[in-house]
Order: sequence, then C-alpha cells, then structure tokens
Amino acid sequence: NSIVNLTNHWNILSRWVPSAVLTAKKDGGGEHDNIKLRAKAIKKFIKIAVELRLLNNWNSFFAIMIGLGSSTMSCLKETWKSVPSKYVT
Repeated sequence: NSIVNLTNHWNILSRWVPSAVLTAKKDGGGEHDNIKLRAKAIKKFIKIAVELRLLNNWNSFFAIMIGLGSSTMSCLKETWKSVPSKYVT
C-alpha cells in the first residue's frame, strides 16, 4: 500500500510541475512577461529540487526533475533561455 501511495504521489508531482509552469501567466501581460514568469517558476522548482536532494527525499526530487525534463517542458525553448545558466547547467 505504501508503494502505491509513493507511486501515486510521484505521478501527481511529476505532472504538476509542467502544469504549474505552463499556467504561470500575468493577466494582461504580453508573451515576454509570460516567459519571464514561466522561467521564474522553473527556477523555483530547481531550487526546491536541490533542497529535496539535500534532504535525501529522492522520490520527490526525481518527480520534479522528471517533470522539468518532460517533453512538454522541452518545447519551451524561449522560457529555458530566460532561466539563469547557473540553474540549468
């Protein structure tokens, strides 16, 4: 039962990450504003993943990393260019 719960949590978290990034929009803002907000959300998820790794919370760490590396996220080329390189390399 606990394995099922971990798996369900992992699936929810890994799908939530791209969803949260994609829905980061500024009301009335232009595309440039939306790119900046999405980049900020990506940066936040990377910071969270770093903390999870330090806490040895591997399940949530990998769920976030898989979410960030999803095909949906790889389509956001301009957004990724706006994420500071120290968070991407």
